[in-house]
Amino acid sequence: MELTLTGASTVSDRPVAAASSSNHSHHDHNHGHNHNHNHQHGACCAPKPKAIDASALLPTPEQVARFKADKSFRLNALSNVVRGGTYEIFVNLIGVLVSKEGDDTEASVVKDGVVKIEDREGFANMVNGYGADGHTLAHWCAKRGDDTRFLKFLISQSISLNGTSLLIDLHLPSKDTVGMYPLHWAVTEGAIPLVSLLLQHLEDRPTPSTRSTSSSSLMTSSSSLMENSNDPTSPSRAPHSNSGIDALDSSGCTPLLIAAQYGHPDLAAFLIQRGANPNNVDSSRDTALHWAAYKGSVEVCGMLLHLSGVEGQLDSVDAFGQTPLHLAALRGNVETVRFLMEEAAASSSATEKEVTGGRVGSKLTHKSHHYFPAKLLTMRDKEDKTPLDLAIKKKKLGCELILLEYHEQYVAPKRGFFARFGQTCKDIFSVRNWKAWMGMGGSELPIGQNPTFPFYWMTAHILMAGIVYATEFVGIGTKRKYEEDGLLWDRLGLHFYFLVSWFLTWVTLYYTYRTNPGVLDARGVGNSSTTTPSCKLLCCNGGGYPKDKISLEMDAVTKELRSQYDAVIESFSKNFPSEDKRIPLCHTCRIVRPLRSKHCRVARRCVLLFDHHCPFVGTTIGLYNYIYFFLFLVFFVMMAIGFIIAWVIFLSRSKTFPISICLMGAYLSLYVLPVTMMVVYHTQLVLNNTSTNEQLNIRKYRYFWESGRFHNPFDQGKIRNILQRLSPDRSSYELHRAVGVESEERQAMLSNVV
Repeated sequence: MELTLTGASTVSDRPVAAASSSNHSHHDHNHGHNHNHNHQHGACCAPKPKAIDASALLPTPEQVARFKADKSFRLNALSNVVRGGTYEIFVNLIGVLVSKEGDDTEASVVKDGVVKIEDREGFANMVNGYGADGHTLAHWCAKRGDDTRFLKFLISQSISLNGTSLLIDLHLPSKDTVGMYPLHWAVTEGAIPLVSLLLQHLEDRPTPSTRSTSSSSLMTSSSSLMENSNDPTSPSRAPHSNSGIDALDSSGCTPLLIAAQYGHPDLAAFLIQRGANPNNVDSSRDTALHWAAYKGSVEVCGMLLHLSGVEGQLDSVDAFGQTPLHLAALRGNVETVRFLMEEAAASSSATEKEVTGGRVGSKLTHKSHHYFPAKLLTMRDKEDKTPLDLAIKKKKLGCELILLEYHEQYVAPKRGFFARFGQTCKDIFSVRNWKAWMGMGGSELPIGQNPTFPFYWMTAHILMAGIVYATEFVGIGTKRKYEEDGLLWDRLGLHFYFLVSWFLTWVTLYYTYRTNPGVLDARGVGNSSTTTPSCKLLCCNGGGYPKDKISLEMDAVTKELRSQYDAVIESFSKNFPSEDKRIPLCHTCRIVRPLRSKHCRVARRCVLLFDHHCPFVGTTIGLYNYIYFFLFLVFFVMMAIGFIIAWVIFLSRSKTFPISICLMGAYLSLYVLPVTMMVVYHTQLVLNNTSTNEQLNIRKYRYFWESGRFHNPFDQGKIRNILQRLSPDRSSYELHRAVGVESEERQAMLSNVV
């Protein structure tokens, strides 16, 4: 029988590219003296072999006969087709294999891409076992994330028709040094549909007593790893379902650990939702958090920390005495180092007060708030190295600088008054700090992420303006006379104007600070903390947003979005969409992220219609407090204008030249220019119905681009734009009310999965 296909390489006696494509080296945790924490899986990240491009496959009857008789040759041929060929080629090869002498393969065995197999047990004997490269056919099928039909075919033939015996075991470890299962291989590809198929197969396959092939080698591997783990300081290893979702390879890695290493947050969330234990550790005592920190996956780190808590996770050590912070530092993952330290600092603050959603906090001034961050920064591994030592040793300058700042904040001894005053002056004149505070150029907020200085700087100057106006321009509390100093007793209209605008500035600042901006807390608003308010005047109830209509609505919305998140994650098992078709998820908050929202690094939550975090008003600006923030800017400018007018009149009437009042007035008047520019900027945003975040990151949001051209789908005309931004309601974020093609596509996708 002849079969003209592509893939002459499959007739070779030796596996093609076996050395490069299946060389799964050990998970090398070689910390050693060089702290070379090299988490590698070898060939899982090696490039796939080139597609089979020869002109003929099994062109002679002799090769067909050998294909049927020689199991090693047969498995090599099938594996190569799975690795680099199409499903149609694979099906035709199976047809050749199961056809009888003299049959017409296409007519009697293969029809419409479906293979008719009468003797399922006989077929299983022909494809079971290992190829020359030490892998089963199921391993290579698990690598085909682009085509699930290979794996579906094997699964369909793996169990007898009566369901009592296992014919093809799809859960066997490879015969190389790594000993990975097909499930592990599917995880390295980030192929959730394949992972789901394998997990379902593990549930459906017969019980161990009736299986024709067992996974006893895995049980032995698991037992030896458990016995060799004697470090009392490491996290306890939970029992593994050795044939299931927590299966171990020879290095003790579960599928979740590998998903964390490869930075697959969607897959990690899927595995956890299916029951994977996030507290499992490998043979080097590394947790999934260690792997995620080492690889720099902030999303996975956030999901794991918010799922299992910070303390007991961030300070867990592996066999080399290293925490996740050590690993992030030695790899130079600046964003991961920053994130882990933010979580540590926030966790310390959370022990005393309730959530404030990213507003001004006192965590930087209270001793107890320093304990956990300081502990992480000073923990030493088995070679007596701190995270900072590793960053310096590995010449990771970015991590070195940020860790030095954290050391200065949390570890350095308490400085005297003059040292603190000098540091404050340094902060005031730091260009970097001001750029970050003003939200310019994407600059990061200084260490602590929620600086109190800009907030008190702003409020102090508003208060100072009122005091100077009352005492110098009106004359309250002074003994001077109008004739001598030109006091403005005849400008009652100006005084009334200033008083009203000054009072409204304070009122709008208060409501900006106290109004829930639209914080979506997947763990329950008010039940956990990120920061502790230090402003006792504004936060007389000890912090936290009031349980008003907005917060109650956010509770309900969060539950709805969390339910949608679970449904979307589960839907990935059937169809894993491409990046441009994927519904945005926040794995840290574990919600479907609404349109125009963003995860605020300071609030540590997703915020509806996120605009920016403004340290000058001490809170995050979002959907519901934007109107108060905008009015605060307007009234501040009005107040400043009234102050300047009074100052000019006072100087023109004064018989002497009061230098102190001249300088003080000039200094306070400087604020009118930047705040006026902010008013103009935000007026433009309101009129166009866009946010600061969207305008600064316009290229990132594809709903603004239609056929490569910019298009604002939220622009409904100036009047409606003003009403929607300054009088928000559920229509501002509900998916079906949003405008534009993407919103319709997004709602359709959610409708299909929810």
